[in-house]
Amino acid sequence: FTEGITDALITELGQISALQVKSRTSVMQYKKTRKPLPQIAKELNADMVVEGSVLRAGEKMRITARLINPAEDRQLWVKSYERDIGGFLVLQSEIAQDITRQIGIRLREEKSFRSAKRKTVNPQALDAYLKGVYSGDKEYFNQAIKLDPDFALAYLEIAKSYFYGGLLGDVPPREAFLAMKQAALKALEKDNTLGEAHGYLAVAWLQYDLDWTEAEKEFKRALELNPSLAMIHHLYAHLLMAQDRMEESLAEVKLASELDPFANPNHLCSGWHCFSTAGYDEAIELARRDILAGSDASWAHVTLGMAYEQKFMIKEAIVEFQNAVDQWKGNFLPLAGLGHAYGIAGKKKEAQEILAKLLAEKLSKKSDRIYVSPYDIAAVYMGLGEKDPAFEWLSQALEERSGFLVYIKCDRRFDGLRSDPRYEALLKRIGLPLGAMKDSVKISPD
Repeated sequence: FTEGITDALITELGQISALQVKSRTSVMQYKKTRKPLPQIAKELNADMVVEGSVLRAGEKMRITARLINPAEDRQLWVKSYERDIGGFLVLQSEIAQDITRQIGIRLREEKSFRSAKRKTVNPQALDAYLKGVYSGDKEYFNQAIKLDPDFALAYLEIAKSYFYGGLLGDVPPREAFLAMKQAALKALEKDNTLGEAHGYLAVAWLQYDLDWTEAEKEFKRALELNPSLAMIHHLYAHLLMAQDRMEESLAEVKLASELDPFANPNHLCSGWHCFSTAGYDEAIELARRDILAGSDASWAHVTLGMAYEQKFMIKEAIVEFQNAVDQWKGNFLPLAGLGHAYGIAGKKKEAQEILAKLLAEKLSKKSDRIYVSPYDIAAVYMGLGEKDPAFEWLSQALEERSGFLVYIKCDRRFDGLRSDPRYEALLKRIGLPLGAMKDSVKISPD
């Protein structure tokens, strides 16, 4: 319940363009810390801190919020609120407005947190929703919707839950991105002021419909409604990078990192930028840093392996892809990377064994099989130097809406196809601009 309040208040305050509100991912790093508040604020680069306490008794809640100047470790304001649980969202809006008044920000009428959209919620639906946010189990969001069909945030969380599954192939992407679009549209039907819902609708427009114009329009709408959405800045950066708009993309990555300094996806996105623009040394440094951080580093191992490949450090690349295979159970993306590395290393037998495994899984009719992306199969064929089957599988990747296909211009493994007319034809079908990626853009690892 407390985490839910934190998340909701971050979202409410994030709607104010004059504020830069740190994201939940980074804030929750300090959930059980004993660090002094000035130190926490310094690490987050925050000028002010909101903290508080929560007491819940049945269908009633009491929340005390405090605004603190961390540089002086001085309380600037404190207020307690008592409400019914069903008024959870309305209360967050009220607290956020009180805080902005204390900071001295005057809200224009259209920026007043769109309070009219903040409706009361069925208390049981709220409990199910909060359990879903806490556990990551989307079945709780389905329960919340059954209990309260107008609960917009539950639809939003369902949309978000399909993103990584579709991108990484845990779920057939055409199915995942369609479900994400439907859930995002439903969330916006209930509350069209939800910035995040516009952001995930943008991803669906891109990945499912290949409509780059609508996707960018929704990203801009999302960030207009809530400029502090780090993940949406991050995802918008992907679209810009895919279109070779590197300076704009890097600006979005920088914003995402400022808003969520401890989020792995932002570091990995920087490494991906370096890789796509031939900044391989920077990509290697960033990936190594993430691996040393000790968190789930499977994608960092993949990025590191790809960068080593481009520097002709094939032995090192094979080691990194194998590390990723060992860590990333149940996903064929790192295995395809290993197959590609074996192919360019001249280890055709090993590459063909991996290719045979991917093809067997792909052609299997077992209903419980794990999705295999045609894009990954095409990557192994590229390692073996077989362009014709690579094009065939890329065409199938388009039909299946494989998650990484829209970023093919950023994937140096497919550079060998650029001079082939079929490559330009593929880019046109995806909706991408023709031509090579721009030269390397340096990114500071700091």
